[in-house]
Amino acid sequence: MIKPFILVVEDCDLQRELLKDCLIEIHDCEVICSCDGEEGICKIKQEGKRISMVLSDLRMPKKNGLEVVKFIKENFLGIKAVIMTADPIWMVKEAVIGAGADELLQKPLDIDDLARLINGLKE
Repeated sequence: MIKPFILVVEDCDLQRELLKDCLIEIHDCEVICSCDGEEGICKIKQEGKRISMVLSDLRMPKKNGLEVVKFIKENFLGIKAVIMTADPIWMVKEAVIGAGADELLQKPLDIDDLARLINGLKE
């Protein structure tokens, strides 16, 4: 079985590292990270053919998560685009779905939601 290859785009260093460690150690994924949307888009351009899923924060400097999702949907339809947010879901759901995101997750992330997403990639 091929390991899921995931890009984490998160501006908070601690959250980015915790998510990376969880994906590698618990879910046996390959993970690369970016600290903002602009860097995330650069990594998608470089590794897009290998990436299974992008987990992106919504609010970040330079380019936000919606811009990352739009780039994915315009250039790499095979990548699952997931937005993570600390904002109330009802406030951002319309914009996130309108941008083309496949999933919207509330922070702090629920470990069961994360497991569901990873298991979906492995099927």
